[in-house]
Amino acid sequence: MNKRRAVRIGCDMKASLEHDRHAYPGRVENISAHGALVRLRETLLARPGEVWRLSIQRDDESTPLVVGVQIVHIGFCIVGVRFLDLDARSYATIEMLLHAASSDNEASGMSFRRIVYDEG
Repeated sequence: MNKRRAVRIGCDMKASLEHDRHAYPGRVENISAHGALVRLRETLLARPGEVWRLSIQRDDESTPLVVGVQIVHIGFCIVGVRFLDLDARSYATIEMLLHAASSDNEASGMSFRRIVYDEG
């Protein structure tokens, strides 16, 4: 039985994890209504449970979405995060990003091959 609450959709968006005036650039590999998987350019020194900021920007947009996140998983240059305390505007922006990523996947013929489920 799958315990996940939301579908993660594969994507490729600019991202940056930020904490204590340090920014770690990377790309969002998949996203859901509750969190994201981020591939960084370098290994992140963080622990699960820490609170950071995540900046997400679609390549065609000038203003990034910046949200608080909790680190839930860390691997070599891979970080799983859970979104924290989203306001209505941030949640609506994430829904728009999900819709755009889903449309991009379908347009490229990837459909649901890159979709994985998000733990709740």
